Amino acid sequence: MSKNLKIFLAILFFFSIALIFFNIWKSSEDFKAQKTAKEKQSLSKEVTAEFYKNTPEKLLITSPVDKNYLEAAPIDKENPISMAFFLPKNFKLKAVFDGKIKEVLHEQKPFNDEEKFEEILLESLSGEMTASYFFKGSSLVKNGDLIEEGKILANINEENKINFHFFLKDKEGKFFKLTKEIFK
Repeated sequence: MSKNLKIFLAILFFFSIALIFFNIWKSSEDFKAQKTAKEKQSLSKEVTAEFYKNTPEKLLITSPVDKNYLEAAPIDKENPISMAFFLPKNFKLKAVFDGKIKEVLHEQKPFNDEEKFEEILLESLSGEMTASYFFKGSSLVKNGDLIEEGKILANINEENKINFHFFLKDKEGKFFKLTKEIFK
């Protein structure tokens, strides 16, 4: 066997060994990624059980939007804590109950996408619940304002995409499961 052939076969042998180790390493990384995804999914179910709360039967609050937009808003059956809305530009968001503006936050990222939202936290006068308004627009209220049910809190500034999310939490921060029947 010639010297060049021996060198070529040695290189081929080492390349094959390297390829085998690379495939083993890649398989273990894929396995780790799948395991991590399963753990996150499992953890998500545990967190869901811990942070969700059934909505009180007799709860009746004002809708933050007009009835036709409320009817069109989807509620995720697996995670019914949020309502998402496609609202027209200059649409006005309303207070769902009498309360106090707990906080007005700017440029929030409640979701993993790159979209920034404004957020208003409206706490009921009793302190038993807080309504969270995540929206693309401008706030018309400030921290500490006392608000009457139905008062305009914000204007929507963007359209043609989801531009408003609504959440409701109890005083411990647990999300209420939302239904359209709780809105007047």
